Order: sequence, then C-alpha cells, then structure tokens
Amino acid sequence: THGLVACAIAAGLDVGVDVEGVDRVVTDGVAERFFSARENASLLACPAGPARSARFFELWTLKESYVKALGKGLSHPLDTIAFDVGPDSTVAFRPPPGVDETRWHFALFAPTERHRLAVAARRDAVPVSVKLIAGE
Repeated sequence: THGLVACAIAAGLDVGVDVEGVDRVVTDGVAERFFSARENASLLACPAGPARSARFFELWTLKESYVKALGKGLSHPLDTIAFDVGPDSTVAFRPPPGVDETRWHFALFAPTERHRLAVAARRDAVPVSVKLIAGE
C-alpha cells in the first residue's frame, strides 16, 4: 500500500499478510457486501471518521491475510469469515463451518498511524510468534 510494504516469512506454516492505508476512501456498501452482520454491527458502533475507517481496515486486512494464507485470494467469500477486534488489538476468529479456529493464529498491528497490518498463520501443534520488524 502507499507508504508501506509488508512481507511475511514463515517456515512450515501457511501464512498470509496484508497492509492497508487507513486514510483511503472506502465507497459505501463495501462493508455491507464483504463483511459479516457481526462485523458490520461492530463497524457501525465506531464513531464516524478516523476510528471507523481504522476499524474497517483492521477487519479488511484480517480477512485478506486469511484468504492469502489459504491461497484463494478474493475468490473466497469474505462474509463467511468474521473477526472481533478487542480494544488492545486482540483478535477473535469466527470461521465458517468446518474450519478449526484453533489451527489459526492472527496478529494485528498499527505500524504507523496511517496503516494497519494483519498476519494470518495456519499452524498444527507448534506455537506461533509474530514479530513486527521495522526497516528503512
């Protein structure tokens, strides 16, 4: 995205990463089309303006990181997966039926005021640690 590049490196894991600028304009209807009812309610609970825009991109980057880890991209129906984001950026994953949520690890970051970055990793029995390393 403009002003930031993200790369995920993992050994033995399916991993996806997405980064977006929160100052981008989102056209009306994008959330209604691609987000679950639960996520739309969460989004509308945020005050209009920068807070709502940031929440939109938190949810969007989580969704994109997941479908990238699957290797499916945007062909996967995004409204079948849902995320809850806590005030401390904790992430709860609400997968579609048949997907084991315990096999997934998500991390959400704000590497700058203007950006949100999400990482998704599918794990087996190994614990997953995600670190954000800033570079020039």
